[in-house]
Amino acid sequence: QKIMADTIRDFQPDIILNDRGGLPGDFSTPENYAGPFNLDRMWETCFTLSCPWIWHPNATILPVKDCIQLLVRCTGRGGNLLLNVGPAPTGEIDAPYAARLREIGGWLDQYGESIFGTVAGPYIMGPNSCTRTGKTLYLHILDWGSPIVLPPIGRKLVASSVLTGGTAEVKEAAGGGWTVTAPAACRNDIDTIIKLELDAPTDAIQPVQAFRSG
Repeated sequence: QKIMADTIRDFQPDIILNDRGGLPGDFSTPENYAGPFNLDRMWETCFTLSCPWIWHPNATILPVKDCIQLLVRCTGRGGNLLLNVGPAPTGEIDAPYAARLREIGGWLDQYGESIFGTVAGPYIMGPNSCTRTGKTLYLHILDWGSPIVLPPIGRKLVASSVLTGGTAEVKEAAGGGWTVTAPAACRNDIDTIIKLELDAPTDAIQPVQAFRSG
């Protein structure tokens, strides 16, 4: 395995190798699950849009909700998502698969600012996710349960809004930080995206664990 990897790098020194050759490689590739939060090593979840990795005429396609939530979890944990689609024998993408990909693209047209160009954190949120860019945080709430508590990170909240519509309450928590709640009617079935605008960038802030009250 090492000989193979060394030979490949001799021919192409700038190549990027994954971990599927029996060596750590340059990045990790968890398969069919969202990897854990990790900003220290590049990783990419490999997930199939239907059960088989190859084309199958009667395969069950992953619901759009599951696809988007998987994308959000990968992004909010520091990884990338490779969503596999098996082409038909003609080389075409079957209509149901194409329709699902367009649905995902439509969601990204609306809410891509919370995904593209962002970095995971600074909050590690379990089943939920947080992404950031500059002075802006995006909370992706997939599972509400009890109110969500965001520990203090040395920043002040300037403004908050809900990209997916409706309202959310973001108020200071005891000891600093914020508690986040939203009325049931304002909780998006796929992903409630709450945008927090802060007084300073969060790029240098190390990840901290968010938790639930109660």
